[in-house]
Amino acid sequence: VRTLAGVIIELLKIVLNLVITGSLTAGVGEFANFLIGCAFVVPSAIIYQKGKNKKNAIVGMLVGTLIMTVVGGVLNAYMLLPVYATAFGMPISALVEMGSAVNGYITNLSTFVLFAVVPFNIIKGLVVSIIVTLIYKRISIILK
Repeated sequence: VRTLAGVIIELLKIVLNLVITGSLTAGVGEFANFLIGCAFVVPSAIIYQKGKNKKNAIVGMLVGTLIMTVVGGVLNAYMLLPVYATAFGMPISALVEMGSAVNGYITNLSTFVLFAVVPFNIIKGLVVSIIVTLIYKRISIILK
């Protein structure tokens, strides 16, 4: 039940964002946000359900961060970035060049994923995890 609730919340977040601000990424960014968000939420919820306590919540979020990072990297490399490039009529090398302008270690699609996508997802997962840990006591009543 919590797993489904997490997925529904991810979907509502995307739909609300689309309704309020629209899309600057031809829907690719929103689709990516949904898939990668679910890669965090689903394992976190499954682990938390096994024992509804702070320890399982933290373990779940750490595992969710790891899975989100791996899934985000793989999806970006093989699906999302190629679709994004196609949607905007640009070669992937143009995306790599944009990344290279920010980070000199980015030289191809693999390094783009390794030095841009992976760190972003790790930071995102850790920030979300820290915030939830800080407010866990207040929201645990709702979660239980």
